[in-house]
Amino acid sequence: MTVERLLLRNATLPDGSTGSVLIEGGLIAAVGVDAATDGARIIDAAGRWVLPGLVDIGPATAAGSIERELAAALAGGVTTLLTTPTAGGTLGTATDVRQLLQEGKAADTGLEVAAAVTIGLAG
Repeated sequence: MTVERLLLRNATLPDGSTGSVLIEGGLIAAVGVDAATDGARIIDAAGRWVLPGLVDIGPATAAGSIERELAAALAGGVTTLLTTPTAGGTLGTATDVRQLLQEGKAADTGLEVAAAVTIGLAG
């Protein structure tokens, strides 16, 4: 089985420097190097930022709608949502949180829930 290799050259990296990113089999294999390019498809990314998947730490999520929300997030480069239970919100019980996590897992994207769930969100 051959692993697809992609080299993004001249990209602006998260620290603001310019460099290369080697991607093998859909995963970042090396950053800042231009070595080992044999067999790699090369893209000149000059003037473009190359970032890892971003994390949204404040989305408004609700069980039953997560697939739509995750699809919108992915379209914007966000690969993980970190949501929290909120007073008056839809994540007031452990059952709500479990359902949301199951929906996120089914959508094959990153979804995490932060904070403890308490009865009535009483703290």
